[in-house]
Amino acid sequence: MRSITAILVATIVALAATATQATAAKPHSFIVIGDDGAPTEAVAVSADGSVVVGSYHTPDGQRAFIWTEAGGRVALDQPAGPTWSWATAVSGDGNTIAGYAGSSFGTRIGWEGVRWQVGGGMDILTAAGAGVWAAGISADGATVVGTSQGVGASDQAMAYRWTAGGGIQPLGTLYDTLPTHSSIAKGISADGSTIVGNTGGTEGINSYNVGFRWTQDQGMTSVGGAFSVNAVSRDGQVIVGAVDTAQGFEAFRWTPADGFDLLGTLGPNQTSQALGVSGDGRRVVGFVEDQSTDLRTAFVWEEGKGMRLLQDVLVNEFGFADDLVGWTLTKVYAVSDDGSTLVGRGNFEGQDLAFRAVFPEPATLTLLALGGLGVVLRRRN
Repeated sequence: MRSITAILVATIVALAATATQATAAKPHSFIVIGDDGAPTEAVAVSADGSVVVGSYHTPDGQRAFIWTEAGGRVALDQPAGPTWSWATAVSGDGNTIAGYAGSSFGTRIGWEGVRWQVGGGMDILTAAGAGVWAAGISADGATVVGTSQGVGASDQAMAYRWTAGGGIQPLGTLYDTLPTHSSIAKGISADGSTIVGNTGGTEGINSYNVGFRWTQDQGMTSVGGAFSVNAVSRDGQVIVGAVDTAQGFEAFRWTPADGFDLLGTLGPNQTSQALGVSGDGRRVVGFVEDQSTDLRTAFVWEEGKGMRLLQDVLVNEFGFADDLVGWTLTKVYAVSDDGSTLVGRGNFEGQDLAFRAVFPEPATLTLLALGGLGVVLRRRN
């Protein structure tokens, strides 16, 4: 009995030390990205949460950036020709970034997709007679997805998949038989095999729009009812976005097995939209909007806890009241693979600034405890 008690005591001590080390390695934090006050937006984060990308305003126009704690916000190289650039996605290891660049909103021609390599070098994604925008990238950085527009007589948008070897490969639409049809790719799974977005078409006064899920095996299939599809989980099984209801837009979480799970809103006269999802699909992020004031506020949704305002979570559960004085967190765009790191935009005393918030999944310490106990029992046996 004494030996068993000693083992249990040692286990508890070891678990406490492990939990302390884990907290020290990745503490709760709220960090403003960019310290010069320039309007900034953070829209994507690497798998481990250490690399953030987005864009910020400069006197010469919008510039894509990469951010790390060690290096701060650094502008990415500007492609030759375009005046502005935006970073929209980052690979799992943070070494490859996707985005787009252009000079005039008055024309689609001249816009080009960009794939930056951290440390130098870039690929320019172009299509003859069309503008190209990049919106997502696979975990290894080899596959980029997005939209081109301007090809053909209909001048319709077309979702594409790009690789260095294959170039831009259009994904088609689900409404090819209609006079006008289009598709837009927004997200991609970690291995690049699943792509999500929206597709639609018009015929006379009739207009159609649904979400789509494209796989290498099945091609493009419908996610019917999804007004806006914005992101997909690591394995390609969980899709998030918004549906159009009688009360307005409402955030959803969708899987092939269970279909739609509407995530609700946080009050009357509100709409909601999901913009990002963790790698395992358990944490969803986005924003709610008050229809009477147009005020947007960032939310985080978790299984078992539902939808909550991110600002309330940070203040009430993690003690960031002092850090968030003067802030209104307006949008969360993306979340790291393990769900612990969220990036987005907030308003601080009238200025739009980017942020990175870190807090662990509630199950983290439980998993550590079970893992430690399992080690002890295996050694005992």
